[in-house]
Amino acid sequence: MKKLVCLLAILLAGCANSPLQISLKPSANVAPENIGMGRPIMVSATDARADKSLGSLGGVYADTSSVTIKNSVSQALEEELSRGFELWGFSEGAGSGQVQVHAELVKLGYHSPDKVYTSNIDKECEVRVQVRIGGATYNGNYRSSGDERLLVAPSAAKVQHSINELLSSTLTNVFADEKLQAFLLEHR
Repeated sequence: MKKLVCLLAILLAGCANSPLQISLKPSANVAPENIGMGRPIMVSATDARADKSLGSLGGVYADTSSVTIKNSVSQALEEELSRGFELWGFSEGAGSGQVQVHAELVKLGYHSPDKVYTSNIDKECEVRVQVRIGGATYNGNYRSSGDERLLVAPSAAKVQHSINELLSSTLTNVFADEKLQAFLLEHR
């Protein structure tokens, strides 16, 4: 009987999900344009989420299957937004920047509502961007969301890919915003 209890304990422990740590490496789809015409730009970003966890993979062991970010959220956003604005013809690092861009990550979630096993994952992302040129300001709010249906709990690599895909989609929305483009062109 002791052997059966031990075997059952080992099997149940094997079903538990460990906490996952992923790296943010977004890659926005940005069409090169000459909107900036070499103007200096300064890009900054903050992680404005109240809860720094992305969520949980759910299941019986939801408390031990949390998903967190191991690298700097601010740095990942700044680097990708800077790359996008450089593709638009702005030059980063020149003085204080004629154009100032500040992004806030408001939401980034990857969680399962399932309490027995992981089969559904809900994903959401929201980024606020403020662009200042002289006395003029443009504010944009960009969102992406989705869900996944799974047969087994996802691996760390799968979770990382999914989160980066979601964040990349949200940042792509920034560079697809025609009102933002018009604002930048109007305030040259």
